[in-house]
Amino acid sequence: MIANGGYVMARIVTVSGPDVSPHHLELLRSHGYQVRLVSDDSDREELRNALSDAWGHVLGGNEYLDRELLAAASCLRVISYVGTGYSSFIDTAAAREFQIQTCSTPRLMVGAVVEHTIGLLIGAQRRLFERNSTLKSGGVCEDTSLELSRREIGIVGLGAIGEEVARVLVQGFRANVSYYSRTRHVRHEETLGVTYKSKDDLIKSSDVIILLIPSTEETRHFLGPREFNIMKKHVTLINTAGPWLVDADALLAALNADIVSTAAFDGFFSEPPYTGAEDTDRLLTLPRERVIVTGHTAARTPETWDRMLNKSIENLVAAEELDA
Repeated sequence: MIANGGYVMARIVTVSGPDVSPHHLELLRSHGYQVRLVSDDSDREELRNALSDAWGHVLGGNEYLDRELLAAASCLRVISYVGTGYSSFIDTAAAREFQIQTCSTPRLMVGAVVEHTIGLLIGAQRRLFERNSTLKSGGVCEDTSLELSRREIGIVGLGAIGEEVARVLVQGFRANVSYYSRTRHVRHEETLGVTYKSKDDLIKSSDVIILLIPSTEETRHFLGPREFNIMKKHVTLINTAGPWLVDADALLAALNADIVSTAAFDGFFSEPPYTGAEDTDRLLTLPRERVIVTGHTAARTPETWDRMLNKSIENLVAAEELDA
């Protein structure tokens, strides 16, 4: 609450996202906030107007808050992101410059993202997407596919999600799993039976590469021309961490050269993905089974979304106490 000339004014909190329920809006109101819902189809000017006098913003949509929008939001003090990896949705340097707190909801999405990652892997590795398209178009599937237990699987990033993906693959599928991480996890090597490799050694030796590191400026184009050139042939690439970890032009060349057989993404270089003549990366013009895309939905289960929204509201309240 803000005192203004003897009157107590409720702080305005804007909320975005497709699955915000009346329960979550009431939860915010119960903490004394004036709630303003930002619709999914709001254009830039509508978003700017909504944020103009807002103290906090619960970011559950796909909007990107760039420097210009943050500069115009002169009252904004907190952005509570629903999820992790908010640097894809917030100009973090500008947020720091304007002294806007940013917070997220780590670990709450682990189970859902692990399921989605394993689902994409099985679908790509066992050629389920390809066989579905072939049969529906009147074709016959006579080819074979390899079991995960016969693949060399390399995981990039052994954080909470990477650890659980490794556990499922080793214990559930008896897969041979290696990992690369800036920090070596000796305990996980012992308990999970995974092997640490350098970045280049992992890329050279893996039949499957799973990207599970944060998408930041530092990790942008983690896989570029050099990395694709040292890969085996017919690699399966799974990326549920962020599209910009991969150089799109280099991936296209690797797909055309059969270095990569299938690339599966959760979240694409533009959302919604371009199609046809608008496909500037030309990746979506390849056969459907070569490039598989889901729309940044790995964590979008009702259970996970409810937990993350509740936590984002908790974060907002905690930030107000610090800002009091």
